[in-house]
Amino acid sequence: MDRYILFCVSLCLEYPEVYVYRDFTGKLVKSLLIEANPRLKKLFEDDRISKPKPIHITTLFKKVSGKRIALYPKIIPTKEAKPRKEVMQRLRKVGVVLKGGEEYFFFIGCKSQVAPEVVRALGSLSSIRVNGLKFTPLMVEPIEELVPRDEERNWDGNVTSIKVVFETPVLIRDPYLGGFRRFLPLSGWLFSVNLYDLFGSVKKTRTLSRKISNVLRETYSALHSVKLVWYLYEGHVYPALIGYIKYFIYEEALKRTPEVIDILPLLLKHARIMGIGTSRAAGFGHVNISVNNS
Repeated sequence: MDRYILFCVSLCLEYPEVYVYRDFTGKLVKSLLIEANPRLKKLFEDDRISKPKPIHITTLFKKVSGKRIALYPKIIPTKEAKPRKEVMQRLRKVGVVLKGGEEYFFFIGCKSQVAPEVVRALGSLSSIRVNGLKFTPLMVEPIEELVPRDEERNWDGNVTSIKVVFETPVLIRDPYLGGFRRFLPLSGWLFSVNLYDLFGSVKKTRTLSRKISNVLRETYSALHSVKLVWYLYEGHVYPALIGYIKYFIYEEALKRTPEVIDILPLLLKHARIMGIGTSRAAGFGHVNISVNNS
């Protein structure tokens, strides 16, 4: 199996003093990386590249009151939900205000096979200008690595639940219906792309997806903690999921499926590094995952 690595990249906007970016900032991150290393263009944009793509990026983030906030034009519907046409009109007027001298950051995860090209891009960011913006890199730090053999059979038997926080919008892919998206975060659907990336088999992905759904069961709080968000991408408005979801470990199902015990540590760490769902190479699906012990 491949190794995976996650980097955190901190930057300061050098100029202009103020810039309003009216699009999904994952696009800006991708443009910065491609400008820094044009060889990444094929990796990001060529549909012939293996799917899932061996790279994951995020939007820009900013720390606000100690919390990291993803920056992108969005509207979170209230109970008095507006018609989609009205949401589109409002969202096209929303922008992300970037200020000179302030610090921003993003994450980038990749397979070991493309890591040299990613590192080459990260080392060239200081000389890059995109859309009239110039960033000064402050720090590039590898923060997590996955070596599959080290993670297998490493499950803590005291874990009773896990919490998955959607840090950038999540687009869930249905493992049974190809390109169809889902808006109910059943665990087997949520991690289906990760399963396919790790094991490379549609049949095995579908089998493990069912078993994961039996073991990791959503709690009633999911109806309130997972929220719909409308985001802007290239002038169009689309729906996605944000918020968080908790799953409890159903012990009886876990005992009946020992193979799930073997892969859970691997699966969760892969999701933290490479994201979940579709369009991970465009800035979607970045998650933070924590476990709760009894």
